[in-house]
Amino acid sequence: MPRLSPQARAELRRVLAPLDEEFRRRTIRHPRAPALGEWHAEAWWRQRLEE
Repeated sequence: MPRLSPQARAELRRVLAPLDEEFRRRTIRHPRAPALGEWHAEAWWRQRLEE
């Protein structure tokens, strides 16, 4: 990205932002999962993988 023109860089960021958000939503662990127990953490992960 550093080699792109400012306009191309902005356009690429605009395209990638929703994809990055979807990736984070599907891969970042539930913040309270460890406190809720191992079963809950695993169930939450399985749900993310099935989407």
